[in-house]
Amino acid sequence: MNVPDQVGKFLCKLGLHEFRVVEVKFGFGTSGKVEIVECERCKYTTSRLAK
Repeated sequence: MNVPDQVGKFLCKLGLHEFRVVEVKFGFGTSGKVEIVECERCKYTTSRLAK
């Protein structure tokens, strides 16, 4: 494992992920759009409200 990989994993442990959008779900009314995002380094997946 090289140094940039180690730094990236350390940043993920601190909660500083490098997210990419995997899926977008559209809703009606006040719900709006919801994005499902995944970290490119550690594969952590979560959802968030889209802007």
